Amino acid sequence: MEKIKKLKKFRNIGVILIVIDIIAFAGAVYSMMYISNTSVSVVLFVVSLILWIPGLMLFLPSKSKLRGLCMNCGSSMVGCEYEYDETGRQTDDNGNASVTIVYEAECPNCASVKKFYKKFSLSYGTNTERNVRKYAEKYFGK
Repeated sequence: MEKIKKLKKFRNIGVILIVIDIIAFAGAVYSMMYISNTSVSVVLFVVSLILWIPGLMLFLPSKSKLRGLCMNCGSSMVGCEYEYDETGRQTDDNGNASVTIVYEAECPNCASVKKFYKKFSLSYGTNTERNVRKYAEKYFGK
């Protein structure tokens, strides 16, 4: 359970850094366009670049690692039994088709069910079944 709290804390810090980065970048652009103060805009631009990388480094890995953990007991879901099923197909205005897959896995320790959704493209030349299976193996193992 501590691992989940720690990952959520990292994710939240990453979100805060990304928001501060966006504000600093907007301030730099505003400063360049309307105030014409290059030193302020350069400082804000450097701050936004410095905060962008740690923000992404904290946010993205924690998001994917949380998906592979049970939210009740904090144990790893690797090696557990899982199922996936197609929930719907959609076609957009351009004729691009996509399918939404729901993944379900039962925790081996506490028997709680973890469920999440992923949308896959059905474009020409893609092996959707293989992609769906690989995505499941990424979080639950083989």
